[in-house]
Amino acid sequence: MTSPYDVSYRGVHLFEASPDELWEELARVERFESWWPWMRDVRLQGEALTPGSVISFRVDPPVPFEMDVRVSVSGASPGAWIEGEVSGDLMGTARLEFEPSGADAVATVSWDVEVANAMFRRAIHVLRPVLVWAQRWAVEIALKGFRDHLATR
Repeated sequence: MTSPYDVSYRGVHLFEASPDELWEELARVERFESWWPWMRDVRLQGEALTPGSVISFRVDPPVPFEMDVRVSVSGASPGAWIEGEVSGDLMGTARLEFEPSGADAVATVSWDVEVANAMFRRAIHVLRPVLVWAQRWAVEIALKGFRDHLATR
């Protein structure tokens, strides 16, 4: 996306677990809030990580605003990739891919989204640095929380 509301992301991350182990853990949606402290009010409709399922949640970063997000799974191949349509305060697509790397896995995370919330759109020129910082913060906290979980299972 190339709009002034774009807050897209792409990152490649190594995990000490196989792609199948990562998939199995990510299917435990009921644990998301314990791994990712910025995620609140997580709700799952349908079977986790399957096309047609929906995960809704509130993003609660350490800044004075929250975002409501809904991810509708549009496609998946267990242990390999999952993609979804993002709606709510953000609109666009998201994808997570796993590749084996020895006994570990490389996860490529990407989302092509833009701010859809009318209030945020009006203030994007002022809020952009805060949104970018909050996004980086959320990614780092998510990675740490999920790696900590994987190390203790």
